[in-house]
Amino acid sequence: MQNHNLQIILRNVGAILPAVGLMALASLVVCVVLHETYAIPSLLVTAAVSFALGAGLYFPFRRAGESQLRHALVAAALAWAVVMLLGALPFYITAHLVPAESAADNLELSYFRDMASCFFESVSGFSTTGLTMSLRPLDLPKTLQWWRTFTQWIGGLGIVVLMLAFIAGTGTKTSVLYFAEREDRTHPSILSTARTLWWIYVLYTALGVLALWVASMPLWDAVNYGMTALATGGFALDPTSVIAYNSLAIEMILVVLMLLGGVNFAVHFEFLRGRGNILWRDAQTRAFLLLSVFWFAALFVENVVGRSGASFGQVARVSFFQSISAATTTGFQTVMPLSAWSEAAKLVLVAAMFVGASTGSTGGGMKILRSLMLVRGLRWQLRRAIAGPSVVVPFYSGRRCLPDEEGHRQLQAAAQLTFLWIAAIAIGVVVLLHTAPPGYKLGDVVLEVTSAQSNVGLSSGITGPTMSTWAKMMLSLNMLAGRLEIIPVLLLVRSLVRRFH
Repeated sequence: MQNHNLQIILRNVGAILPAVGLMALASLVVCVVLHETYAIPSLLVTAAVSFALGAGLYFPFRRAGESQLRHALVAAALAWAVVMLLGALPFYITAHLVPAESAADNLELSYFRDMASCFFESVSGFSTTGLTMSLRPLDLPKTLQWWRTFTQWIGGLGIVVLMLAFIAGTGTKTSVLYFAEREDRTHPSILSTARTLWWIYVLYTALGVLALWVASMPLWDAVNYGMTALATGGFALDPTSVIAYNSLAIEMILVVLMLLGGVNFAVHFEFLRGRGNILWRDAQTRAFLLLSVFWFAALFVENVVGRSGASFGQVARVSFFQSISAATTTGFQTVMPLSAWSEAAKLVLVAAMFVGASTGSTGGGMKILRSLMLVRGLRWQLRRAIAGPSVVVPFYSGRRCLPDEEGHRQLQAAAQLTFLWIAAIAIGVVVLLHTAPPGYKLGDVVLEVTSAQSNVGLSSGITGPTMSTWAKMMLSLNMLAGRLEIIPVLLLVRSLVRRFH
């Protein structure tokens, strides 16, 4: 890219970075209310660096011109990478500022004196993955417990969506920035769409927190789990995830929140407007719900066969929760370790994570819409082969009949992304096979990498603070690529190699 294009990209990145500063300032309330004043400097430094870097990139190039999609894609990838680096600062700085008398905190915080671990935690948070460097999050200062949750909650809808209200009207073409991060739209105006998405998000979060509290979950826990469940993030406070509560009511509330997070938010908008049938009429939502039932059935059958010692009711409960956690790419666990499950059960989880949730949701994975496109494309190609060259076979996308050229274009795009997705997982598997602790099977490694790539957070036990730096960076790259769906990351790498020319 030329220098002019670089200025547009840097301007767009600068407009997004203050989001981390706003998050840090908002989190000061937690420090003050919970009397953790020693954590205040880490948040102030994070805010100062965020605002300074944002201003330094934005103001010199604010008149650089309108963004095009290629600018927005590279800017989104670069901004997310820098945001995740900034998000690591509270962990790193607090780990060096915690009072010496807090022995338990020091023990847990010692893992975050390593910048690679801090960056991994931040990437996992903002990408809503949920893999963690913390062995006992409950021993962390509550400020950092909150920061982990907050990064996932903001990451659920996206940093760009958060900042749209602030950059609207500044000359930045916000529509291309928005569509570089999300695909749903509720209003003709991007600003109105962003505000509507946040209203729905906040409403669901508040209702989820209230429901968990009523179900006897402590209020602090309810806030954290309610936020991360809707964000389909999966960060847990207890090292045993949801197992610690042993409550069917809490598990079912979390299932509802996870399913809400896995549905396109434009569908939520129509549903809240009174169109209840949209949940079935929308092809993607219908496929998501049917696939969720299928994943549960497959996992239940496999666990009945492989875990004959447990009752049918217990197997059904565990299989239902874990299948929904995988399908929505949340990552909460009611079974530990997953490495004890059969290879076939792990394969079901890998398949559910790979397909993922709906586009326009807080979920990750390849997305239901692309899977539908591949299935419809395969059926279309088979019908064309059977019908012969003289017969016109229409290509349907939902209820729309697409021209052949458009059908080929959409099918090619879905196939290319699928190939890149598999290739990225394969690279991660190769690296992790050489860097993971001994004792883990290939199925464990595939599950771990797919979980990272699909932004899920289910773990076979490989992820931890003792991982090598190479393993941490590889999984961090998988998480970032999964959150941005690979293409923007590849464009960023290409631009860096070619020095933006």
